[in-house]
Amino acid sequence: MAPADNFNRADETPLGGNWSTHAGVGNGCGLFSNQVIGNNAGLACSFWNATTFPDNQYSQIVVVGTGSVGPAVRIRTSVQYDAYVVYMPVSGTVTIYRIQNGTLTSLSTPNFAFAAGDVIRLTVVGTLLTVYKNGVSQGSVTDTVLATGSAGVFGDSASVVADNWSGGSIFFVQGGSAVTPPNTHANSVTMTIPATIANDDLVVMVENGDDPATTITVLSVTATGATFSRQAGIGNTVGTHYANAECWVAHMVPAGITSVTVTWTGLTVGVVTIGEYIGVQALGQQTTAIGTAANPSLSLTTQDSDNVMVAGFCDEATAQGAFTKLTGILRFEQGALGNGAPDVRGALVDNDTAAPASVTCAVTHGASGGAWAAVALELRTTQGDGGAAQQGIGASSRQYYGLTAGRIR
Repeated sequence: MAPADNFNRADETPLGGNWSTHAGVGNGCGLFSNQVIGNNAGLACSFWNATTFPDNQYSQIVVVGTGSVGPAVRIRTSVQYDAYVVYMPVSGTVTIYRIQNGTLTSLSTPNFAFAAGDVIRLTVVGTLLTVYKNGVSQGSVTDTVLATGSAGVFGDSASVVADNWSGGSIFFVQGGSAVTPPNTHANSVTMTIPATIANDDLVVMVENGDDPATTITVLSVTATGATFSRQAGIGNTVGTHYANAECWVAHMVPAGITSVTVTWTGLTVGVVTIGEYIGVQALGQQTTAIGTAANPSLSLTTQDSDNVMVAGFCDEATAQGAFTKLTGILRFEQGALGNGAPDVRGALVDNDTAAPASVTCAVTHGASGGAWAAVALELRTTQGDGGAAQQGIGASSRQYYGLTAGRIR
């Protein structure tokens, strides 16, 4: 799982355990009353030492009071005090700073209001720094100076407080789900999603089926400004039941996409689930499964630290129950009601692992009275081997994204 700290332990100054004080600043953030605080000795910066962070990373905190410890990324662990930070004072202007050799340089002043309970996230992808409040971008800026480092926290005095820190690399941003109209079949569905953030990946899981069995697959997935490619899919026919699960991905989408259209090869009953992810360097392995037994499950062995497995589950039967979480994070689940016998449930689940290992996505579901199908894809934090086969998967089944000017592409 991604690095995280809820600070629910004994007071300490500076932060210890999985935290280190930046050598160049000398002051670490502290822990008081189960919250992280700044330091009255001056600027304070602490970084998470239990993870080697990729260059593209994020850091986020939950605001507690009128002034907040801010998220920090690319904290250099050398003797220099280098980092990108969000400065969130008790009074003053919210600012994104670059700190280099202890000198603060203002890069951007989004200066948004914040209050207790707000989630503040700072991301860096290539040269692009973006600060979010509750998932909504408050402003971006580019800077080429700091290319590597760790995620952590930053404060200017002991009067700034925050809670529930997390950091990492690839992570889920937002998404949604949609279904074909009730009591009918359709050959397409358009779903509305929250406006995309520039340079993210959209992972679309399509789940459709029918009874009597009709082999209908996805013809296309489209959105303005994005190009989707099919990664994997599988169909399952059991008696009169048919279930189909497919994975389609668009890389480095533009900002502002608010709808995605899925078109099938014919009339069907279907569910579409979409996840938006940031920090994807390459598309890795795929896996599929079919069956009728309870609790559909998929597993694969990740190739890099902090990789994410995204899975789509489909079940076609009559009046079946909803999928619920078993292993991983159940992002979206919905059911489509057809005319006649077919009813389809669809779900998107993701899971990650801090080091390369076997990872599983699974849902709790009763034994299908029809058929189920599932598909999964590995999102990679590195570009991989550049083409040699790994884990039994040929080079032609994976995609790699190069870097230009320090940005994912």
